[in-house]
Amino acid sequence: MNEKYKQFKYEVEAIKRKVDKLLEDSLQKEPEDKLVFRQYEELSEILEDTIYKTDYYSRPVKSGELRKMSNDKFELVDELGKQNVYFSCGEAIECFVNIDEEMTWAAGRVEYGTKDEEEGYYFYCIEAGHPFLEDGMQARIRTFE
Repeated sequence: MNEKYKQFKYEVEAIKRKVDKLLEDSLQKEPEDKLVFRQYEELSEILEDTIYKTDYYSRPVKSGELRKMSNDKFELVDELGKQNVYFSCGEAIECFVNIDEEMTWAAGRVEYGTKDEEEGYYFYCIEAGHPFLEDGMQARIRTFE
């Protein structure tokens, strides 16, 4: 990740502290105060999300291919054939998928369900159209190492 994003995160954190202090100290006497207060609440949430995602995407990556196991769940296998992780519903995953006719990495989660009369584990990602997980699909996870 570009170091400028990591550095700017500190400025975003400082702005969030100021916004949160404003919200904490705010008096809402007039109807307009309540409307503006809500805008600042939303801004605080957006800043919090930005801080979280900057931290998340700064983490080291383990990548490989998905392999379907005998219980129909998937595991991530690296280039040496080492199993890194087993996936269950709700777990974070990034897959190399087609979005707008371009192959790219996208973040989402593993889910299980039925689509077009087919049942199985799929990649929950709105931009990618929720494709089913497949043997050999390129995937990666973020670690805490």
